[in-house]
Formats: sequence, C-alpha cells, structure tokens
Amino acid sequence: MLNYQSIRPPETRLLNRRTGRCNDGRPHQPQHIRPDGPAIRRLGYIPAGERVYVSIDIDSFDPSVAPGTATISCGGFTYCEGEDILREVARRFDVVGVDFVEVSSPCDPSGITSLLAARTSIDFIGSIFHERARRRA
Repeated sequence: MLNYQSIRPPETRLLNRRTGRCNDGRPHQPQHIRPDGPAIRRLGYIPAGERVYVSIDIDSFDPSVAPGTATISCGGFTYCEGEDILREVARRFDVVGVDFVEVSSPCDPSGITSLLAARTSIDFIGSIFHERARRRA
C-alpha cells in the first residue's frame, strides 16, 4: 500500500497512467468501494439512522495487511478500503457497539495484524464520535 510519505513524483506519474489517478498516495479506489460500488450500495438495505452493532472480522482484510488470522482471505480489503467503509457506516448509522474478531497474534510474528486492528478501531471510534457531534450541531 502506498502512502503520502513513500510516493515520489515518478511513481505518481506511473500510477496516473496505470490507474487513472493518484493524488494523496492512496491506491485508485476499487469498484466495490466507490460510492456506487456494491460494498457501499449494500449499506442502503439498512435504513439510515438505524442503530447498528458492527462486528469487524479481521479476515475480511487482505493477508498483505492482516496475515494474523486462521482463515486468510486473498483479495480482501486494504486498510484504506476498510477505513472508507467504516467511515460510511459511521456517517449513515447510529453505531451502538463494535468488536474486532479473529485476530490471531500467533499467526503473525510481525505484529502488523494487531496494529491494523488497533488503528482501524481507533479510526472507527473517531468517525463515530465525529458523526455524533456533527448530528448534534
């Protein structure tokens, strides 16, 4: 995964040619995460403002960012894709609780899975509180 610290102008030009756009170092947004993509469209089946409990399964992430699970799912979400979906969940719904499951530290001696789970949790909680504050304003 690219980030703004590691991308250089030649890489940006190459990504622009191959993917169509690269402005903040994030990979070109895949079809399933776009606002009209299937992952976001499925959220439309739940009424806006509904109280929801969110269970995040670590094996929904790609093993390149979350190898520490017993059931690896190739082609899963990147950190940025997961963040985009969870931000949209926080925007649309009243999140009343959340958990993170299937993290298996013994399967990941590098510890990146635990870091991903912690970072995703912190970001999601921040999104939830941000949206609650926005709704009250």
